[in-house]
Amino acid sequence: MIDRLRELSQDDLVTVLGYDKKQGLEKIPVKAVKLRVNPEFRTSGRFDNCEEGYWVFRLGKLGRVIGKKNENIFYLMSIDASFDQYQHN
Repeated sequence: MIDRLRELSQDDLVTVLGYDKKQGLEKIPVKAVKLRVNPEFRTSGRFDNCEEGYWVFRLGKLGRVIGKKNENIFYLMSIDASFDQYQHN
């Protein structure tokens, strides 16, 4: 996961968002993800300051990393190693 984060952070955000979902980030609606958010993240206002939806990047067959994005900050919310937090296509 650290290597994948490093890879994604090497390019600028516009480039990363231009990658296909297998290489870059994929946006998923909040309602489509089964995830419990830490109450402190919500009450601090960070959740509301983030862009709409969750952003996901792949770890191959090991799972998916689900997070919220606020400009160039990626908040890691969950690692979906069992592939059951949202419908995978």
